[in-house]
Amino acid sequence: MPQFSSWAAQSPLSEADLKSFYSSLEIKRSEHLKQNSKIGIYNGKHAPLSKDNLLASVNGQCQWHDSELQRLSKEAGHETALIEAWRRYGTELLNHVIGPCSLVIANLETAELFVSTDRVGIHNLYYTTTPSNCILVADSINPVLSFPGVPQQLSAQSVYDYLYFHMIPGPNSIYDSISKLPPAHYLHVQNGKLDIRQYWVPEFTEKTALSRESMGGELKSLLGEIVSDRLTNAGTPNVGSFLSGGLDSSTVTGMMAQASPSTLSSYTIGFDAEGFDEVEYAKIASKHFGTNSKVYYLTPEDILDAVPRIAACYDEPFGNSSVIPTYYCAKFAKENGEKLLLAGDGGDELFAGNERYAKQQVFEIYHHLPGFARKMLQHSVSHESLTQKVLPLRKLQSYIEQASVPLPGRLQTYNYLYRHDPQEIFTRDFYSRVDSDYPNQLQNDWFHKPQSASALNKMLYLDWLITLGWNDLRKVTHACNYAGIDVEYPMLDERLIDFSCQIPSSWKLNKLRLRYFYKQSMQGFLPDAILNKSKHGFGLPFGIWATTHNGLRELIHDSVSDLKKRDIISKQFLDQALNMHEQTHAKYYGELLWVLMMLELWLSSHTANSNSF
Repeated sequence: MPQFSSWAAQSPLSEADLKSFYSSLEIKRSEHLKQNSKIGIYNGKHAPLSKDNLLASVNGQCQWHDSELQRLSKEAGHETALIEAWRRYGTELLNHVIGPCSLVIANLETAELFVSTDRVGIHNLYYTTTPSNCILVADSINPVLSFPGVPQQLSAQSVYDYLYFHMIPGPNSIYDSISKLPPAHYLHVQNGKLDIRQYWVPEFTEKTALSRESMGGELKSLLGEIVSDRLTNAGTPNVGSFLSGGLDSSTVTGMMAQASPSTLSSYTIGFDAEGFDEVEYAKIASKHFGTNSKVYYLTPEDILDAVPRIAACYDEPFGNSSVIPTYYCAKFAKENGEKLLLAGDGGDELFAGNERYAKQQVFEIYHHLPGFARKMLQHSVSHESLTQKVLPLRKLQSYIEQASVPLPGRLQTYNYLYRHDPQEIFTRDFYSRVDSDYPNQLQNDWFHKPQSASALNKMLYLDWLITLGWNDLRKVTHACNYAGIDVEYPMLDERLIDFSCQIPSSWKLNKLRLRYFYKQSMQGFLPDAILNKSKHGFGLPFGIWATTHNGLRELIHDSVSDLKKRDIISKQFLDQALNMHEQTHAKYYGELLWVLMMLELWLSSHTANSNSF
């Protein structure tokens, strides 16, 4: 086992910060360590150094079950409370902390290092080990990558994963040498040994002694308490909310309005594109709760202006197109004097609000049929010629084929790498260097973590990672950081996560009715129009606009042309993607072109040559 010395950092680090930080690695030595063993922490401020040579850093909202630690946190700061918690509980301190925060604590005397992520990945941590067995940990890739001697070779597997997920899920990163610490994990270096463990897996008890009505009242009370806490601890009266007009943003906006003694503002993005604009519902919610409704209408010119900058500001390729409206909404709020935005992300993944959950429930019926019944259905479509002529039989055959794919693989039927042969998408040389089954293995591993959970709750947990931790939260947090404004996620408070685990699956998804318990609980609080509206994603009409807007079309074609020069995507497939966008399905293949374009724009801004693998 290698012997590790350690350091940890919080970005952003300027060049001067890095020089100062690297010199701080020499801050303390111990006669018990090898001559080159050293440890330090940089967190953008003067971290307290305790008498017993402990340094600590906290990123995010941190509260404690222990009343003495909570008092210490308020009076002396989060870092001082964390040092005391470490003295009392060691690595078990994670059983005593509440809140979405990442923690770092280091013992300068013994070179012991402990870092942890929050439960759902609101705060990121990256790490690597150097050839000299020093472990580097930071909350973004750049400080790690900037350390002398860290290899900068890109990972072919991660590029493949990016095309699969439209982002790069942990534990891998875009660089071969750097890893992500997944949500609900800790990294511990002690006596020269590195240990990484998952400290929390949700327990979906689905047990409550209360009625559905009583639990609904508790839900509203808990949400009100959480949002009120966020306003109290914001440190600024300049707080607003994202408001799309959906259930979650409307709930957070409503709770914010109730908790604030003054009238606060809600911020909405509008689109001049049919099927994308939800301003009508956002205005209904704003009027209902009495917020100042502020709407910014996004244009194709806005996309042209922001896309290269947004692609470059992420430390990995990131292909979620809704980052653009998110950025402009945050920028709009910042220009209106806000310092903090409350976001509604998380409700769909806690209380079953995505349409695919209902769709999978229909497929699960097949697995609960007696064996003889499944054989009868299979026999009825066994005559291929007859099946192709009769529409009900064709639909039954399609149902059986999809239902026969076990979860979670069945969730990926929409995926570009499911509908197109990956060997046709990638060049032969590139494809030979990747494991095409890795994304499936990763999803299977996470899906089965909560072993006793229902199929629905396993899907929810998988989405806490795939949809939230490595996608939506990175989208919103990075977009807000780039716009210069803070963001918090009341719907992902640990108290609400624990509460959601008590709700029976049949309440969350009731006879294919999405978010049944949540909607019933919010009767009388949310406007009926919000409760009864169909599910609507926060998308970007990029593919639609790019069919008529010359600037967007040129941006796509230029990016595809540059991507052809790299040994990644087949030139034939790139031409096919352009053709399918223009002639087959502008929205679906427009999204594919967005993902490819953002990959090229990231590569061109982060690599010195066309092939850095």
